[in-house]
This record gives sequence, C-alpha cells and structure tokens, in this order.
Amino acid sequence: MIISHNLKKCFFRVPKTGSTTQAFMLRMLGSLTHSTDIMTPVGAGGFKAANTPDYVQMILEGTSKARERRNNLMHATPEDAIEFGYITQEQLEEYEVFICCREPLDRYMSAFRHINRRIPDPGIFKVEIEKEINYGLLTKPTTDYAYSNGVMIAELLDHGEFVEETRRMLAAFGSHVFPIIPQLNMRRTVLLNGVNPLTDYWTPELQDRVKQRFAGDVTLHENMKAGTL
Repeated sequence: MIISHNLKKCFFRVPKTGSTTQAFMLRMLGSLTHSTDIMTPVGAGGFKAANTPDYVQMILEGTSKARERRNNLMHATPEDAIEFGYITQEQLEEYEVFICCREPLDRYMSAFRHINRRIPDPGIFKVEIEKEINYGLLTKPTTDYAYSNGVMIAELLDHGEFVEETRRMLAAFGSHVFPIIPQLNMRRTVLLNGVNPLTDYWTPELQDRVKQRFAGDVTLHENMKAGTL
C-alpha cells in the first residue's frame, strides 16, 4: 500500500498480481518523500522509512486490525486504509488510485503455486478447486481493491501488459521511465511430467468452478479488457 497525499495518488497491492515489483519501483521514486506519504514495506521486514506503519508496535498497542492482519497491511484494501485512518472515502474518490488486475484463472494458479511451491498431480489441483480451498489473503478478490464502500475508485493496470502498465503508473507518480522493470518475488516451480500449469489443468469444469467463485473478478477483468470501465 502506498498513499501519497502530496501527489493525491495511491497504489493498493492486490496479492499475486506483481505488486512486489510495482511497490519496489514506486519506492525508488524521488517524488515519494513527503512527510504525509504512507508506504508499507515492499516485503516482510526491511525497506522501512519514517512514514512506514510499524506493524509490531500496532500489535503491541492492541490495534485489533493490526493483530488480525499481522504483516499483511502491505496488502490492505482501500476500506482497510480508511479504517486505519490513513485516508478517507472522499479522498479515495478524489485521488488517482491504481491497482493491478490479473486474469482470475491465472491469478488462482499463481496462488496455488505460491502455497505448494510446485505443481502437484492434476487430481490434487482438481480436489482443491472443488473443495474451494481457501488460500486466505492470496485469493482476496480484486474487487475488494477496485471498490470502496460500493464506489469504483481504482484505475486498473492490465497484468497482461505488465511492463507497459507499470511504466504508465510510474509516469503518473512523476517518475522517469525505467529502462528495465525487474520481476521480483518469483518462485521457481517444479513441473511434473512436462505439465504446463497455464494450460493443462484448466478443463471447462474447473474453469467454471473458479469463475463462479470469483465471478466479480471475472466481470471486472472482462470489462477492463473490453474498455467498458
């Protein structure tokens, strides 16, 4: 989560959308130095600044939300930010707010790979989808970040055009165009029997199951692609 009251711009980190890379690039900007700027760490621990919320202190002080989310404030939603007092609904509607929107099936697979560290037998994947295994924060709906109190407040960055869209956001925050956009927090996946996780698992049945579960995200992504938002 990055909120710049000085620039009137925000970036909320939807899990499993490349947000570590995007947050790192934003933290590299010289424009985010105002005393009112709020920036959570790029990853767990480290890269902190004077205006970085201190999770540990918040927990020690008994802030219920901090205790509930532990170190997940970096993936706070706009409504979380309001509850913590970092921004108001009125400001969210006034500011330029960015989030990254990823194709739901691709994002779910990424969450699965993150948890399992490898691609298991397709049967296991099928069972987890059918049981709607909850990966917690990793599968928090993108709509939770796009909307606040029922109002669409976010400009969507297309994960399918990650480099170009990241540069577009950086430019909006006042950055020069970086020649290279690194890929951070990538996890090596061990494939079994040459299985391609992006194609070989998605039977029509499993696709429908995931699309029903994340129907709001499917609609959001389709509207983004259609340019109807």
